[in-house]
Amino acid sequence: MSPVVVLPLVFVSLLYMRGLRVTERGARPTLIQRGLFAAGIGCLVLALVSPLCRIASTLAWAHMVQHVLLVAGAPLFLVLSRPGNVFLAGLPAGLRMTAATWRQAGAPVSQPYAYLFISFVLYGMNIW
Repeated sequence: MSPVVVLPLVFVSLLYMRGLRVTERGARPTLIQRGLFAAGIGCLVLALVSPLCRIASTLAWAHMVQHVLLVAGAPLFLVLSRPGNVFLAGLPAGLRMTAATWRQAGAPVSQPYAYLFISFVLYGMNIW
């Protein structure tokens, strides 16, 4: 278990949980969105931290399972969870004001379908 892999996963999860705690009741994501975020993080943990990662270095089928989790599973779940507003709420107070100004300027985080478009473009570049 490399800290280079584990620490970003822990950081993102803690930022999301902090954002959930800070957001007002009406602005919180739905239970389905929270579940999708947890499924996305779960896919990343399964692919990068579990024994599957060690097995994938020797077995082709395990490598392909890991590949599908990293390329198709985790990104899909994370994008559908639309975590941008929760992440912005989880930032420290000084950065939060800057993020709110950024959101009001029409940044992609405020546009619901921008996530899908951006992820589609990034996925296409990754596959290419």
